[in-house]
Amino acid sequence: MGAWVRAAVLMAGVALATGCANPVTSAAQPGAPAQTSPTVTLVDVEHGIAVVGVSAECCGNQEQGRPHLWLSTVSTGGTQWRDITPAAVTHPAPSGDFPMFESASFLSATIGWVTTYDPATARVTIYRTRDGGRTWTSIPGGGHTPNAGAITRVQLLTPTSVILETVQPTAPSTTLRVSTDAGATWHTVFTGPPTTSTAAPLGQVLEFTSRARGFAAFGIPPADPLTGPDSAGLMRTADGGATWTRLPLPLPWGSSSCPADATDTWCWTGVPVFFDTRTGVIAAERLHASTATVAFDTSSDGGMTWASAASLTVPIPPRQTNQADTPAPIPPTPSGALVCTPSSHAWWVLTRLDAGVTTRVSTDRGARWTTAVSTTPLGRPTGLYAVDASRALLTTTVATSSGNHVSAVWVTTDSGHTWRRLFG
Repeated sequence: MGAWVRAAVLMAGVALATGCANPVTSAAQPGAPAQTSPTVTLVDVEHGIAVVGVSAECCGNQEQGRPHLWLSTVSTGGTQWRDITPAAVTHPAPSGDFPMFESASFLSATIGWVTTYDPATARVTIYRTRDGGRTWTSIPGGGHTPNAGAITRVQLLTPTSVILETVQPTAPSTTLRVSTDAGATWHTVFTGPPTTSTAAPLGQVLEFTSRARGFAAFGIPPADPLTGPDSAGLMRTADGGATWTRLPLPLPWGSSSCPADATDTWCWTGVPVFFDTRTGVIAAERLHASTATVAFDTSSDGGMTWASAASLTVPIPPRQTNQADTPAPIPPTPSGALVCTPSSHAWWVLTRLDAGVTTRVSTDRGARWTTAVSTTPLGRPTGLYAVDASRALLTTTVATSSGNHVSAVWVTTDSGHTWRRLFG
């Protein structure tokens, strides 16, 4: 994956569940695109490239504008953005709906793929560029249900080697396809659920570091944990996804799963991030009452084994209650803390309390943490995408005066001490 973290998220549960947002115009920042009430459906940061896919409406309705895809090089600190929207995406379908950007994978500033989802047909289209988004070619990408959390993710390993993963958490099911000729032909490696009790990545996030080696986990933010109270656990494949084995992790709470006798406790395991063929880091999170404990494990053998590196316990908002005013069996949404590991030594943990957004950053593998509190980012944090110890993007969902919600993207270049609004 190189020295930049790969993080992509579909925010359908955030952006679509509350209906179409009322237009709210924000002041355009220098070098940033002017947008009106964008729905953020895609954020991807990897290999020094940041991509944000937005739509000026929530539900594919052509009356409020067309989708846009924006690209920025990390060297600009997220202040300069270029519109690289494929021309075909700007034309509505016969139903009047526009497609939404769903996932992206860029190897460089010139070579990248993105996928779009058409809510009218439930079909996925793959767009490919070799000149930084100036021109695009398209191929079919299959499809999936419109249910929350369903997504087709694309992962470029090389300009011609591609992993395509379709996840449908409500089934749950996962389909894994591989192409070695830039999408001209596809081979289905895995489709689940299997007919036996063999370990399988059903509804989990897949991350491949080579054609043979890959990992599966439900994830913690920036992944979207649309799962139950015990969503912990890591699986590994060494044969390109045909078979999977469970891989235990050394965690402060004793295992890869939540303690069996724990109450009011939720656990998640993140997807590992690798910075070369051997060096990787993985984060796991345990929520209990009003605290979140984030554990970091590291590997020096390509993910075969993991060693405990550090942990951090932070306060989080109390979990939600239902109308009967009794604790509801759901955690704070989407999780107690947002976590990102952009390098082998730089790690981020972000939470929001009444005082504002608190950002904790370590530059020495969790030995020491610096803390910054800011009241600038409005709304509920939904995704954190750090590129190093100083620069990151943050997505939030913001309530309007009418009771609807819009999504927003914020950027920091000083480890969370200050944030500037880019979209929304």
